[in-house]
Amino acid sequence: MRLDRYTGEEPKFRVQRRQPDGTYKEVPAFDYFVLALKDRLTPAALSAYAERARTFGDDELSQDIVRLAEEARQRADAKMPD
Repeated sequence: MRLDRYTGEEPKFRVQRRQPDGTYKEVPAFDYFVLALKDRLTPAALSAYAERARTFGDDELSQDIVRLAEEARQRADAKMPD
């Protein structure tokens, strides 16, 4: 599969940040790559990230990411990305 969604132009999705009152406010796009938990490739990516965080000495972040990877691994609706 080719990552055809990325064209180097305007982002496909709006970026919104949750406000303290629970509402959302649109913010300018920023450089992030988002992984959906239902994506079958996500657990491996998160596991690699967790291992790298541990290598750099951030055990707390590593443990949080390991838990997130396990949550992704157990998704009943897992599928290949569209």
